[in-house]
Amino acid sequence: MMSGKKTIFFFFLRARFFFLFIFIHSFIHLFQKKRARRRSLSSFDWTTTPLRRKRERERERESLVLLLLLLLVVIVEETNAWGGQRNDMDGNKASSSSSSTTQKHSLSSIFSNYIKKALQETGSGMKALLVDGATLPVVSNALSQTDVLKREVFAVEPLSDGDATSTGVVPLRGRRSEDSSLRFVKAVCIVRPTSENVNALCERISGSLTSYGEFHVFFTNTVDEHKLRAIAKADARKGGGENNKVKQIQEIFCDVIATDECTFVIDSKDCFKDDSMRAFDPNGGMRKRVGNNGSFQRSNYEYTLMCDPSWGVRNGTPLIDRCVEGVTSVCLALKRPPLFRYSAKSNIARRIAEDAQRVTSEREPGLFDFGRRNDEGYCHALIIDRFDDCVTPLLTQWTYQAMVHEIFGISSSNRVRAPDAQKLSKKPEEFILSSREDAFFRDHKYDDYGDVGAAVKKYVDDFANERSKTTASKSSASVDDVAKFVERYPEFRQKSATVAKHVQLVHTLSKVINDRQLMKVSEIEQELACAGTSVNGLEKQVEEIINDPSFGESEKVRLVGLYCLRRETEAPQICQHLLRVLSNHVGGKRIDALDCMLRRGGENARTSDLFGTKTIAARMRTSVSALKGTENVYTRHVPLVRSLVAQCANGKLPSIEYSPTWDGFTPECSKKPAEIIVFIVGGATYAEARAIAKFNASKESNGVTVTLGGYSMLHQSRFIENLANVFDEERGP
Repeated sequence: MMSGKKTIFFFFLRARFFFLFIFIHSFIHLFQKKRARRRSLSSFDWTTTPLRRKRERERERESLVLLLLLLLVVIVEETNAWGGQRNDMDGNKASSSSSSTTQKHSLSSIFSNYIKKALQETGSGMKALLVDGATLPVVSNALSQTDVLKREVFAVEPLSDGDATSTGVVPLRGRRSEDSSLRFVKAVCIVRPTSENVNALCERISGSLTSYGEFHVFFTNTVDEHKLRAIAKADARKGGGENNKVKQIQEIFCDVIATDECTFVIDSKDCFKDDSMRAFDPNGGMRKRVGNNGSFQRSNYEYTLMCDPSWGVRNGTPLIDRCVEGVTSVCLALKRPPLFRYSAKSNIARRIAEDAQRVTSEREPGLFDFGRRNDEGYCHALIIDRFDDCVTPLLTQWTYQAMVHEIFGISSSNRVRAPDAQKLSKKPEEFILSSREDAFFRDHKYDDYGDVGAAVKKYVDDFANERSKTTASKSSASVDDVAKFVERYPEFRQKSATVAKHVQLVHTLSKVINDRQLMKVSEIEQELACAGTSVNGLEKQVEEIINDPSFGESEKVRLVGLYCLRRETEAPQICQHLLRVLSNHVGGKRIDALDCMLRRGGENARTSDLFGTKTIAARMRTSVSALKGTENVYTRHVPLVRSLVAQCANGKLPSIEYSPTWDGFTPECSKKPAEIIVFIVGGATYAEARAIAKFNASKESNGVTVTLGGYSMLHQSRFIENLANVFDEERGP
């Protein structure tokens, strides 16, 4: 039975169409009647029938009035209908806009859609995925192995032999181009548009390496015309005409590694140390030496991004160009016109921002124009120098993700190599910590150490109860129960592995924290790092820890560095005294690292007001925030980037301190941006990633989404190593 309201609704719906039908029918009838009168005009005797003509005019007038009334009824009905529909649309638009602020496409989801589309546009059939060393972590973070297999990809192969060494992927060996066994396989190439990759691709197409029937090429950034000509030439030389193997070439803008929803890095190399016991090293893993001068081994050249460009450091320019390519590709992925701003006192930040602006306005002007209307706004890309905030990478971290990276190290492909605290002689196991595949890690990666321990205990108890129920029901299980168990067994086994992984990680973290006495050190670190707190008398506690042999070198270096950053102008003599005492217990390179940090990141050198003491308004804000207190004394510090994005989202970030690359953009700095990209030259931290994620989820964001990036994700030992290498470059040979 149909309800009364529904009956009335359908009645009015039918009435509207009925009125519309009468109007159209009457109009056609009147039109046909007038045409008939005109055709028979010669046969009428207008002099003998005046009364008849008068009556016809009256009828026409009445019909016209009736038509107008019907038209008015239809217009009113349609107006009400469209008004309600418009209200519904406006309501849906408002709800969708409010939901889009909280459920916008993250960078990781954009990259995932890119790769899914690339595999889909290749068509059905067997596929082989060809990657290079830089794009392998991009693909692995975007899609799981199961997702790749669902799309008919039977093999993942390095593009060249050099990529096989860097990726660890075993290539298909022993096949020549004459072998026809792979001619039905489509090669999907997702590579960076470098000269090396283009040459390797040309060899694949026309050379003697394993050749496929079709090549579908997807470059992760813009590609030059001469590289396209080289690929076309190789394809023509091999086939020509209808036998061309290259079926399509596209640009997909995923030239960085999305490690999380709102975080990306550029460096694709793992941050694992050769010493697998770095977590239990009292020196913090900083024991590598080269030669007799005790220098740190330069396993990577990230430190060149912390050097001044005027020094002419080797490998400096390629890394700067790589940062420019990465930042511009993120702008293209987000589909926003960029406005680049940089730390005013940083030459390296200015160089990257100006080069990126030159790419968007001169080299590829039309590519970045996504409709520069005032209602859309710009994407503010803040290029920040790591020396603006040297406090955050020195602090001991207490949230789950940051702790794991600090103690074990998380690679760009979200892999963790952690030893077992109960079996230290055993080779460290390798885990995957991915928010996409690990629900426990996704829910608790930003929780502090105590909450994670409680969550792991509850997770273990729930799994134990589930396993006990399954074991108890085995004896009396029916056929249906057995079938259900077999169906759920893969999920049960995966949950068992997840429980074992997190139990081992938390247990090993607990042992490291106790062995290195990190809680006692961290309490002093927070007092030194947080603005608005009193630091009088802390120099005695710092000196006691320096002279205590039970504390590691890493903890001593961090405490002295934090104290000097906080009181370099108030108590310079005490700072010099602590540095002299520290030099008696640690190597000279660590002292050099602190000296470099104080000169490049000190109060007179950095752009920002790190401790909120430069102006009266900043001191008042600091005092108010200090009075509010915090729930956890070990997580009181808030990274500088948190306040910068809050000011930028409200259009209050000073253009004097964070200048635009062009004076014409200065008025735009005071407007609300559509999105914000923060790129920290010299590396970001997971503490800053957590602060950005919290900001995006808060009401303070006001609908503005922030994406954080860096060349890599730093931890304490890597930051100190970079500082020591910068000191060596500054001093010269």
